[in-house]
Amino acid sequence: MEHKVSSEQSELTELFRQRAGTSTASSEDAVLGLVSELRKSANAKLGQVPLDKYLTLRNVVEVSYCRDLGFDAKIEPVGNTFADGFRIAINRSASASRSRFTLAHELCHTFFYELVPEIKFLPQPNDPVEERLCNLGAAELLMPAKLVKRESKGHHICLKTLEQLATLFRVSNEAMAFRLNQLNLWQVEFSSWIKLTNGKFAIERTVGGGTKDWEWPDASQLEEAWTLGRPLAGHQFLTRQDDLGVLQARPIRFDLARRGNRICMLWGRGVTGSDTNCDSLFRSHGPKRG
Repeated sequence: MEHKVSSEQSELTELFRQRAGTSTASSEDAVLGLVSELRKSANAKLGQVPLDKYLTLRNVVEVSYCRDLGFDAKIEPVGNTFADGFRIAINRSASASRSRFTLAHELCHTFFYELVPEIKFLPQPNDPVEERLCNLGAAELLMPAKLVKRESKGHHICLKTLEQLATLFRVSNEAMAFRLNQLNLWQVEFSSWIKLTNGKFAIERTVGGGTKDWEWPDASQLEEAWTLGRPLAGHQFLTRQDDLGVLQARPIRFDLARRGNRICMLWGRGVTGSDTNCDSLFRSHGPKRG
């Protein structure tokens, strides 16, 4: 029976699903299966395999770090077939953890070149479904679900735990928070706040919810964390005005601390303070740096 292309699929990703050997599964299952096979090929038991090994296995022959790219990264085929290999260019201005995730994302595009060459080797616009699948693949490659579940089990939901997990898996705090939410292990939002010239604090980036237009009404707590470097945890109300000018309030449970020129904050269900018995996650059997 012919499988219908769903409204969320493109021709590219539907062909990818069919050819990945999972004819009755989703395209998400397909990319996760391919990443799992890649990890096995690299003999990745605890996540200690250097990313370079994965790149070699996927025929990535060159990675360059360039200034002023204007975008995070791009992948280009060397020739007209998968066997000819690929070059990846990364924006040098990105942090090491962000570059690592971006590199894993670009690596996942090689699966599509391999399985659907008649589309991928022709000029085409970005496919948003493919991009989403590559993000999923990169998350599984760098933060395997089984290991994330094991390493986060039994630990407090706090900023310190998040930062330790991010260090353990060598990813950004944002990527780690997204992965924990994606696996339904936590229900949190992570944000970074900057101090404006008028003395107020505003959200610069957020992961896990649509909170970028919310404001912190009492700046004294953020100011205390900013000036004294003192971590804070507790309850607060965020405020914003809706399209009709009506003031709205949202209760949150938070854990925050200053990190450089930003305030990093975790909030959501079950969030506790980082000083509440947050045990170290650096166990002897955990992932090693590579």
